Amino acid sequence: MALATSYNVTSTQGAQQNLENLLRSVSPKECPLFATLPQSAAPKATLNEWLVDSLADPSLSGQIDGVDYGLSDMSDLVSSRARLGNRVQTMQDRFSISKQAEMIDVAPGGSLYAQSKAKSLLQLRRSIESAIAGGNDQVTGSSTVGSTLAGIGVWSDPTFTGNTFDSTLKQSFRAVSGSRITLSGMTESTFRGMLQAVYEASGSKGSFKLFASTGVMNAVTDFTRSTTSNGNFNFDQDVSDGSVRLSVVDYISDYGQISIIPDLFLGKQTSKAITGATNATPIVITSAAHGFSNGDLVTIAGVLGNTNANGTHKVASASTNTFALTDSGGSNIAGNGTYTSGGTIVDSPNTDEGTVNTDRAYLIPSDDTLSLKFLEGITVQDLPDSGAGKRSITEAMLTLRCANPRALGSIV
Repeated sequence: MALATSYNVTSTQGAQQNLENLLRSVSPKECPLFATLPQSAAPKATLNEWLVDSLADPSLSGQIDGVDYGLSDMSDLVSSRARLGNRVQTMQDRFSISKQAEMIDVAPGGSLYAQSKAKSLLQLRRSIESAIAGGNDQVTGSSTVGSTLAGIGVWSDPTFTGNTFDSTLKQSFRAVSGSRITLSGMTESTFRGMLQAVYEASGSKGSFKLFASTGVMNAVTDFTRSTTSNGNFNFDQDVSDGSVRLSVVDYISDYGQISIIPDLFLGKQTSKAITGATNATPIVITSAAHGFSNGDLVTIAGVLGNTNANGTHKVASASTNTFALTDSGGSNIAGNGTYTSGGTIVDSPNTDEGTVNTDRAYLIPSDDTLSLKFLEGITVQDLPDSGAGKRSITEAMLTLRCANPRALGSIV
């Protein structure tokens, strides 16, 4: 006897689908740096510049009474100034909706154009967060490449040169040695050492914000506990209210109070594409106009076939479009298969655009040391309908000003 069941009554027999009017984005949306950093006056050029200066060491010498001074005894107190700057970057997100798509009934209801606009604005904010929190150096735009701004990863790097610190005078105003520590070697002692280095270099003591990745958040929380021999944790805490707190959101130190803020968009960099990785010793990477030099540390991901190319390596035998891979000690990296496809490169310890950098944090004073400057705020530009349907661009033009790199700390 034939029986109609739920698994043999299909849409052909009239079975209906139940699609709720619900659309939930599952991607991270919080952009704390963008929401927190103050905004300063709009720039008046595509290169925004400012002056920095330093003070001479204190003098303990006594002055001889009655002695007159000539011009040779005077000091030039202006020559110590340096002119720092950052490029204005145009950031866009684009979308379009055909006429028919806008007219039909699509879950969760309402206008597809309006929903796309809202999504585009969220994507633009994430891009802005990644740019200001990233490791890109500033680049002057041309007919073939857009201008980029230097992110906090550059301004907080004590050894960076590139376009941002391209002279000896500018380099004397970089973040100081000791203000950047590695997560792999971070202890509460080295963390305090970072705070001390920032205080000694800039005098900054008071309120700070530590914008931190997940790995750094976990490591700071571990400051409150010690591991016993069996792998369990010991910690002391007042639990009279019935609550056990396993999170550190404020850290009060000898050099100020630090509010710890999680951020998933730190330490990203525009990646360069790989088109080849030889199955040889050493592996030789092909990447058009890669821009890396011998001795640079790079992180490679996504290479298929010759997977030994993936990981963090040192650049050797660099030419315009190729370079060889060695380990940190200079030993050649051997291939383990024929390259098939894929692969991206970034400066270590940055990650590419689509990868969460779990090992990054920035220590920023709670003042206007860092500020955003918008040549154009976030706008939505509706383009003329050329017949296919609505087209729009969400856009912002902005730069990041770092008034005093010596006041920054970082964890990588």
